[in-house]
Amino acid sequence: MEIKKIIDRYVDKFASEIEQVLAKIKEYPRIILFRHIRPDYDAMGSQMGLYYWLKVNFPQKEIYYVGENHVTLMNHCFPLTQDVPNDLFDQNTLSIITDTSNKNRISDERYLKTGYIIKIDHHNIDDFNYGDIQIIDDKLASASELVMAVLLKMGKEYSMPKESLTMFFKGIVGDTNRFLYSGVNDLTFALSTIITFAGVDIYKAYQEMYNKGHDEFNTKKYILDHMNFTPKGVGYYILTKEELNRLNLYPELAKDYLDLFEFIEGLPIWMSVSYNPSRKNYRVSIRSSGLSLIAVANKYHGGGHPNAVGACLNSLDELPLLLNDLDDLIC
Repeated sequence: MEIKKIIDRYVDKFASEIEQVLAKIKEYPRIILFRHIRPDYDAMGSQMGLYYWLKVNFPQKEIYYVGENHVTLMNHCFPLTQDVPNDLFDQNTLSIITDTSNKNRISDERYLKTGYIIKIDHHNIDDFNYGDIQIIDDKLASASELVMAVLLKMGKEYSMPKESLTMFFKGIVGDTNRFLYSGVNDLTFALSTIITFAGVDIYKAYQEMYNKGHDEFNTKKYILDHMNFTPKGVGYYILTKEELNRLNLYPELAKDYLDLFEFIEGLPIWMSVSYNPSRKNYRVSIRSSGLSLIAVANKYHGGGHPNAVGACLNSLDELPLLLNDLDDLIC
């Protein structure tokens, strides 16, 4: 099947919304792009891919991006966020928010002061209350795929710069764990074909994303040595405040080690539990090999995708309850 037909099959249903988005881009003199709190590859990739596309195709407009920086990936993998003055957030500004399912996760509340809001996302639709235009497809593995496909449908008169393709590639790779997750489909590979055909340096992108220091090995060893299992086989590791300090590990990176358990036979659910110093609670990330985790995540103040969710615990006293709920998912 031709690449164009694959893209059409996924985004033609958004034809009206895409036309409206393009009209709003043309209408507003200033556009500010937003991402979610505690950004990951997809949040930054979808936002920055869109940023470079706008800069090239609408050079006469003011284009900015905001959001907290990632603790380790800025400068070498993604650019540092911009310091945008408060007076630019007004009724003459268009906000475009990518990869962010609900208002509480938007990493800059100043979007509320802007004149119009567009939401492009791939999570479950759990907040209908933000976004004057919404383009949402929760069947896609990454928001970067959706944003890139939407831009390709804008028309041949708009160019797709290599900087955008590089950002989208990082977002796709990050949210699919290098194409390993079940959400990967023909659109994922169709867009990746476009990216590689355009000459994006894939090896360099992987280096920027995944090169690690020596502390990485000590952390992996600790987690593998301290993995726990419930009676029904839920695997989990806990990183307390003291352990994070001893390992010299940023709390935001605690969930990154879940990939160690992705393909262990007979492990239906695996989870990280790590101390969150900003809120003095525990951040939880859960993965499964096919079981839907949404209901359990919602019970513990979280959400996400069926097989990959986040949640939080007020203290470790709540952990046995969470583990019991996860055990109940397993036959």
